[in-house]
Amino acid sequence: MSHQPARPLMGIGLITAAVMLFAIGDVASKHLTMLYAVPLVMALRYGINLGLIVALFGPRQGRAMLRVNRPWLVFGHIPDAMSLIGMAMIALAGAGVALHAHFLRRASAPKIPAPME
Repeated sequence: MSHQPARPLMGIGLITAAVMLFAIGDVASKHLTMLYAVPLVMALRYGINLGLIVALFGPRQGRAMLRVNRPWLVFGHIPDAMSLIGMAMIALAGAGVALHAHFLRRASAPKIPAPME
């Protein structure tokens, strides 16, 4: 049992702030994908998240933030990482095939001029 005083309003405020930040991040990502390439937007999103984590926790924890106490748990995530990479490669390959087929169809479509009225 913790000896800290209960602060329910602070907990509610932190949860509300977290949900709002996730929502703002999603809206910003969706808006930016209309202007920029998706990989660029995702790299920007994850880069900003990494920067926030380092800025908030780095000064207090220092290099301890990079140390792993139980490395066997890290290696247990290698199959997960490999499956995610594989799924991303399959999705990108599928998107490339679909775009290629779309542009081929568009380029080879017969161009019939409409009669002038």
